[in-house]
Amino acid sequence: MIVKLSANQYEFLKNTLGKERSDLFKHLSNGNGVAIGINDEVVIEIRDWVGEKLQKEGFDENYELNENGKILEQLEDLLYS
Repeated sequence: MIVKLSANQYEFLKNTLGKERSDLFKHLSNGNGVAIGINDEVVIEIRDWVGEKLQKEGFDENYELNENGKILEQLEDLLYS
């Protein structure tokens, strides 16, 4: 699967996924708007991580998307397309 990440999305993944799941992040070797080829198994694992992170940390006290939640939602959309 080819995924095109914005610089903001790549930086978010570098700072979160890179620290929590470096085994997955190593597959995202290039960002800043560049299309990245990722095998389907890795896409599923990253998508699962994004979904869990969104549920745990993506909403404020009013159940509105916070800043991280907005990025996570964008990533979820990218990884399901």
